[in-house]
Amino acid sequence: MGTQFAAKLTLSDRRQIREGIHSAFDLIGGQTVSRRTPVTKEQERQLGAAAIREVIGVAEKRDFFEDFAASSVFVLVLEWLRKLHRDAKFNGFSGIIKEYELENRANPIPALVTALRNLVADAEKGAHDRFRVATSSAARSVLAYAISQQVVVGADAANDLPAQTLGKQLAGMNGKELVTRYVGSFINEVVSAILSSSDPQNADEPTQVALKFSEVEATRIAQQVGRRIEGKAKQNEPHAIQQIVLEELQSAIPSATYGATA
Repeated sequence: MGTQFAAKLTLSDRRQIREGIHSAFDLIGGQTVSRRTPVTKEQERQLGAAAIREVIGVAEKRDFFEDFAASSVFVLVLEWLRKLHRDAKFNGFSGIIKEYELENRANPIPALVTALRNLVADAEKGAHDRFRVATSSAARSVLAYAISQQVVVGADAANDLPAQTLGKQLAGMNGKELVTRYVGSFINEVVSAILSSSDPQNADEPTQVALKFSEVEATRIAQQVGRRIEGKAKQNEPHAIQQIVLEELQSAIPSATYGATA
């Protein structure tokens, strides 16, 4: 926990996040909203926007953007996911199966998660990356999404190794989808960790509601990133994608105004 970005925030920072969300909550009409009551789509959007604005607005004072721009792990993990995706799409996943010895694995996911963990650990030697947990969680989220996908069953599908089935599931995703799911999960992980640290007892209702809907705004930002890379070479450039994510998070702070039209 000590190397995560949330650890940089002071008690005053956490209080400021809660107070900002309280103010936003009141403007949204949050008196009638709780973790257990239905909300409208517009309230979901506004509450998610409040989470992003308040969290990033405070975090930027602790060098959030500088730390993220310097995060080699964000780029490395995205490159790794893209390697899996390319091999699945163009090589039947045979290269990955051989590299990680997945031939006899009834479930290839644990072996890939271990490979991911080792990749991040090697990258961190000598330099702690405050986004390593968020990036690792985001990559696992992409893999979890992949295994939930249906694949076209061919005549030879009965002979597929579990790893080959996973390869087909990954191949069913396009490059833009892989990036947006990774980015959306990453943003949500970062924001959720900071929100949770600002309310460690889970007792502040507005903060908990904002936490519940932070994923809504994280997904919207990720989709905007996806639109910016669609059909462009940037889709294959993790460093360029990192810069676009940074720009979208910067622009999300002033644009997340309550009552504004989406």
